[in-house]
Amino acid sequence: MLQRVKARVGRGRREKVQDSSPTHGGNSPKLDVQGGSTQGQVPSFPDGVKVLHDCPGAVVDICFVHGLTGDRESTWTAAGHSTPWPKTLLPQKLDKARILTYGYDAYVVRKGVASSNRLIDHATNLLNDLAIDRDCSNASSRPLIFVAHSLGGLVCKEAILLSRNNPETHLQGIFNCSVGIIFMGTPHKGSWMADWTKIPASALGLVKSVSKSLLEILQTDNQALELIQVSFWSMIRERQKAGQPPEVTCFFEELPFPGVGEVVSKKSATLEGYSSFSIHANHRDMVKFTSVEENGFKRLLWELTRWKSQIVHSLSKPPQSSQGCLRSLAFPQMQNRFHEIDRAVTGTCEWLLKHDTYKSWAACDRSLLWIKGKPGSGKSTLPKYALDNYKAKDALVLSFFFHGRGDKLQKTPLGLFRSLLYQVLRLAPQALLGLVDTFERRCQEIGEPGEKWKWHLEELQRFFESSLSKVLETRPVWLFVDALDECGKENAVNLVEIFKTLLKNLSSQPNALRQFQICFACRHYPILDLDIMFEIYPERENGEDISTFVDDRLSAFRVRTPSTIPALITKRATGVFMWAHLVVKRVLDLEREGVGLKKIEAEINSIHPELDELYDELIQNMKSASLKLIQWVCFAKRPLSIIELRWAMVIDADCPHLSLKACQIAEDIADIEKLKRQVQTLSCGLAEVTHMQAVQFIHQSVKDFFVEKGLLMLDRSLMSIDAAIGMAHFRLSMICIRYLTMEEIRQSSISQYSDFPFLDYAIDFVVTHIKQCDDNDIPQEHLLMLFDCLSHAFVELWRDQSGTHYVKVWNCTPTNAHFTTSRANWHRNRHEG
Repeated sequence: MLQRVKARVGRGRREKVQDSSPTHGGNSPKLDVQGGSTQGQVPSFPDGVKVLHDCPGAVVDICFVHGLTGDRESTWTAAGHSTPWPKTLLPQKLDKARILTYGYDAYVVRKGVASSNRLIDHATNLLNDLAIDRDCSNASSRPLIFVAHSLGGLVCKEAILLSRNNPETHLQGIFNCSVGIIFMGTPHKGSWMADWTKIPASALGLVKSVSKSLLEILQTDNQALELIQVSFWSMIRERQKAGQPPEVTCFFEELPFPGVGEVVSKKSATLEGYSSFSIHANHRDMVKFTSVEENGFKRLLWELTRWKSQIVHSLSKPPQSSQGCLRSLAFPQMQNRFHEIDRAVTGTCEWLLKHDTYKSWAACDRSLLWIKGKPGSGKSTLPKYALDNYKAKDALVLSFFFHGRGDKLQKTPLGLFRSLLYQVLRLAPQALLGLVDTFERRCQEIGEPGEKWKWHLEELQRFFESSLSKVLETRPVWLFVDALDECGKENAVNLVEIFKTLLKNLSSQPNALRQFQICFACRHYPILDLDIMFEIYPERENGEDISTFVDDRLSAFRVRTPSTIPALITKRATGVFMWAHLVVKRVLDLEREGVGLKKIEAEINSIHPELDELYDELIQNMKSASLKLIQWVCFAKRPLSIIELRWAMVIDADCPHLSLKACQIAEDIADIEKLKRQVQTLSCGLAEVTHMQAVQFIHQSVKDFFVEKGLLMLDRSLMSIDAAIGMAHFRLSMICIRYLTMEEIRQSSISQYSDFPFLDYAIDFVVTHIKQCDDNDIPQEHLLMLFDCLSHAFVELWRDQSGTHYVKVWNCTPTNAHFTTSRANWHRNRHEG
C-alpha cells in the first residue's frame, strides 16, 4: 500500500521547479493574462513536502503549511528576500529540529487551467506526502509540530482527522505523533465564513481577472467546514482526557489588509483556554519575518522552543503507563555483575580509549569491536572503564554483563534482552510504544505478568530490533556486552549472528540513521572468530596496568624499593590480572608471617604461570570440609546468600538430627562474620561474599576449573568428573530434603516460614538437583528410601491452609525410573485474596 501511495504522489519528490504563479511576496514572475508569449503555457506548481533544513539529530519535525492562496516557499519569504525565514532564521535559533514546508495548488486559474482539488483532497495529499517523507527519512515515530497560516489551518485539521482512525498504520502515525499546532491567522469561529464570501480572490494576490470568492475556491460549504471544526475540537478534548493534550497556540493580525480591512478578527483567530499572541502585520505579512529581532518571530520561536523542550523531556522520561512494563522486564540481579567488577585502579585502562583500533571502531557508523582475552586478563574491567568514561552526551548507552556464576537470567539471552529493553524503555520510551501496548493488552486479557504470562525471547528480540531503528533516528546508540562466553557456546554463537545481522540491516538503511556501535568482551572462542574487523587483546596491552595494580596492592609492603617483587609478579603474570591478584595475596600472607625477601621471590618463581595450575596448587591445601562448600558454590542453581549457606553447611546428607535446634547445637553454628572468614579459608581464597551478600567464586575461571577437573581432585574416590558432578547434586538434594523435614518446619505455619532462610531454596530446587543426579547416572535408592520414609511429612509441608506451597503432580514410586519417566512439577504460589 505504501509503495502505491509513494508512486502516486511522486510528483512531490521532484526537483525544485520555477514557480510562475503569483505570490504574496511579489518576487515571482507574473502571468501575462493579456495573452503574450506565455499564452497556452501551464506552469508547474511546487507541491508536496520540501525539506528546508535537515538535522541528523532531530527530535522533532516542524511542518509549515501555507494558506489557500499561498506557496510553500514564497508565503514564508519576506519582501526583498529570496529565501524563506524557516530556512534562514529558524535553524540558528532552534536546534534538533527538521524543518519542512508543504505546498499544494490552491490557485484557481492560470490562463485556462484550474485546480479542481477540494479541501479534503488537499488534506489527504498532505497526510500521504508527509507520511511518506517521514518514512523515507526514518522519522515515522518522531514528534510533529504544524505551523499553519490562514486557511492552511483547516487543511492541517482535516489531515489530522483523516489520520486519526485511518486503517493504514503508517498514516495513523501522523495523528499519534502530532504534539502541537501553531495557527497563524486561522479562523476558528464566528461569522468568518460569511465575511469571506465577500472577499474576492484577487484581493490576496490571485489573478485579478478572476472574481471568485475564497470559499468558492474551497469548493466546500459552510456545513462541511463547521463539521471539520466540531470534529477537530472533539478530538482535542478526547486527547486531553487521555492525558495526551496537544499544544495549541494562536497568532492574530494587528493591521488591516489594504483594500479589504481585517481579514480574520482576533475573536475568530483565538481560542479560549489557549495561548494567543498578536503580530504587528496584516494577514499576509504576519508570516513574513525579516530578522530574529522581530517580536513576531521571537514569540513564535518561544513557543516552538518550549514545545521542543517538553518533547526532549518526555523522550527521556517513561510515561506512567510504562512503569508496569518496566517492572515486568526488570529482575533483581540485572546490574549485580556490573557493580561487582572492581573499578579500575587509577592509572590503569587508560590505554583503551587511546588504542588505534578502539578509535577506528568509534569513528565508524556501524561496527563491532571484540575485546578478546585470556581468562582473568581484565576483560570485564575494560568495558566497565569505557562505560564510566564515555563522553558523548546525546548517545543512548546500553550494557549487559553476563554472569556465569549468577542466576539464570544473568547468563541467558532472555536476561540480556530483558535488560536491554528495560534500559531503552527507561531512557527512550517513545521507541517502545508497541511493547507497552502489548504489555497492557496482555495484563487486561491474561492477568499479572510473571504469574499468568511471561515474556518470550523471540518477541523481546523483535521489539529490541524495532526500537533500535527508532532510537537511531535521533541519537547514536552504543552497546557494551561483557562475558559473552558465559552464556554458553550455542547462545553466544546465536547472539553474534543476531547482532551482526542487525548491523548489516542498519547499514543498508538511509544515512539519516545515527551511529550504532557494539562492543563484545569474551574469551578466545575459536567458534566466534568470524570476519571481525576490530579486535583488541588485553593480555598484549595490559603490562603497565598490571604493574600499576601490583604496586598499588603492595604499597603497604614493608619490603619496599629496591624490592624486585612487583616487577617479578608483573613479568610472570603474562597479562593475567587474576594470577597477579592471587600471587599478591600470597606475598602479603608470607610477609605477615615474617618470611624473607629471597624466600618470597623463590615462592613466586615456583608458582605456575597458568591459572589452572595455580588453582591446582591452591586446592592442595584444602581441608575435607572444603568439598561441601565448593559443591554448593559450583552447583547451587542460584548464588546462595551467606545466611542460606550457613544452614546449607550445617545440615548434611547423613545428618542424624531431626530438628534445626539440634543441628545448631551439635555444629556450633558460626555467626555471619565468622562464616565469611570460613568461606575465605575453606576455599583458599577462591570464593568470596559479594556486596549483595551472595557467595560465589572470585572469577568464572575458578568455577570452570572445578567443573572440568578440580572436583575430581578433591574426591579421588570417584572415577570421572561426571560422577563427581552427579554426587555433588546427590548431596545437595539430600541436604534440601533433610532441611524440609526438620521438626520446626513441619510444625510451623505459613506466617513463620520467613524464619527459615534456606526454605525457599530447598523448595524451589530440590527436584532440579534430583534430576541432575539422574542425568549423571547416580543410583538413587537411598534418596527414594528417604522419600518413602518421610513422604507424609514432606508433602504436608505444602498443605498449609492458605495454599502457599503445594505439589501439583507427585507420582513417587521407589524406583529410579521415576526420575527418567516423570518430572515432578513443583510450584510455589502465593495465596491470593
